[in-house]
Amino acid sequence: MRTPIAAALALALAFALAGCKQKVDDSAANGALPQPASTQQPAAASPQAATGEAKKPPRFASAARIAEIKASGKTGFWADPAEFCPGRRVTTLTWNVESSGAQKVVVYVIDKEGKERNFGRGGPVGERQSGPWLKPGMTFKLRNQEGGAELGSITIPRGKSC
Repeated sequence: MRTPIAAALALALAFALAGCKQKVDDSAANGALPQPASTQQPAAASPQAATGEAKKPPRFASAARIAEIKASGKTGFWADPAEFCPGRRVTTLTWNVESSGAQKVVVYVIDKEGKERNFGRGGPVGERQSGPWLKPGMTFKLRNQEGGAELGSITIPRGKSC
């Protein structure tokens, strides 16, 4: 029973190797040098980058990212990118409100009726990525979890530089 399986695997391996060799010979025949397997295409030329399916960053800030935000010296509540452009339907909301004394914060997105909807929670330094539902004119508010004081507000404008 093992002999037919082993023979089938060996045959499949031989075809796979033959196909690889044929590809190298074709490129050499056309005068092109074969590319090593470790060579990577620039990000803009990759099929993933062209379709916007590149690896997504985490939705919440890691400890290392929080340290980067603190080290930047930037404070407040901001978005990157700060504007909405066609083809880019997400933004990363970042905050550093340690100086406010807040221990925990809540990020809200304001719906069409003006109601605040909980979008996420975190410490006084952090970030959160929006989803592909982002539209120009959307507003996000950052509030102190204890007492609800507003610590910042962002309205995403339609891009002028796109």
